[in-house]
Amino acid sequence: MNVPTFGSAALPSIGWGGIVVLTCFIAQGLSYVLSTPTWNRYIQTEWTNLESIAKQIDVLKYTVNQDCPVGGGAPAFLPVSESLYRRSLLALIDVLGEARLAFRMSFAKLDQLSRMIKLKDPSPSQALRPGVARRPPADALREMLDSGWDELWPTNRVKEMLDEMHLVGANSVLAAIRISNNINDMPGWKHADSLTGQENIDNLARRIDSDGGFNADGVEGVIIQPDLQQSRVVLKTRLQSLIQFLEFSRMQFRIFASKASIEMANPILIDLIRDHDPNHGEEEAPFTFVDLLGNIANWYECWIPEFQDFLYLVEHQLGPLPGPDWWDEEEPAVGLIEGIGDPNPGLTMELEDGN
Repeated sequence: MNVPTFGSAALPSIGWGGIVVLTCFIAQGLSYVLSTPTWNRYIQTEWTNLESIAKQIDVLKYTVNQDCPVGGGAPAFLPVSESLYRRSLLALIDVLGEARLAFRMSFAKLDQLSRMIKLKDPSPSQALRPGVARRPPADALREMLDSGWDELWPTNRVKEMLDEMHLVGANSVLAAIRISNNINDMPGWKHADSLTGQENIDNLARRIDSDGGFNADGVEGVIIQPDLQQSRVVLKTRLQSLIQFLEFSRMQFRIFASKASIEMANPILIDLIRDHDPNHGEEEAPFTFVDLLGNIANWYECWIPEFQDFLYLVEHQLGPLPGPDWWDEEEPAVGLIEGIGDPNPGLTMELEDGN
């Protein structure tokens, strides 16, 4: 069964005659089917909570698409406006990427110039010593070193930091794109005109709790997996992991910012990102790598509370799924079709015929 990151996938209808055994390769317990009447009663009982979840999904969609977009579009990689791009994670990581490339090019130029004048020991002390020939390569090398590169060359520390920060950022963009796409695929309170409000909430409830539709010999309903395989449990686990990813990424870039305050305060490095100052130079203090990395950490901060609210609603507000106590004599005998037989974790589930 292919379960999307948020919600569940549809299973094919299963037909039978009389009593049938449905094979379920599950780790614990038995799957069961809720008839459509029972499922509809559940939705009406939980309507207020499902409405709150739907509205929170709309808030999340606005957050990931407008307030703090990824920058690759929603769906991903579609063009976005300039104003959206400037607020995006991708724009911030692009600045890191450009700075990394510019630094590596300057670093390579220093190495090339040192080779051209045949320095035995490529270091600032060797390049600036009086005995070095007064040739154009030597002049160019000394000019770069005098401008501030003497503190950065030939150590690889800053280059390694830029490589690491950009790699972490680029990977997080890909993860954020997947998260954004999954949120945009979830039914929210706002829905297409082709759907009624009831149909829309039903779709949301199925994404949260159902592991597929069931339709056989006139019996219609939804399949519910047991225990840890239940769709809602999977959704909560994935939301918890997602929040941990966002919190870890925020912490990681705050650590990067702390290191940058010590190792990346050189004016040469500040010049690499000067043109990307979001305040356009209006602030008295220059835009530094500490500011850039802090802005990246703040971007993750923007998503965290909205996903925490989503998880809280699913975990603490939404009521439990229907169980045997929901069965009503006024409903058909298939109001709740339970797994019967082997009480131990097994592979089979018997379904009673509705006749």
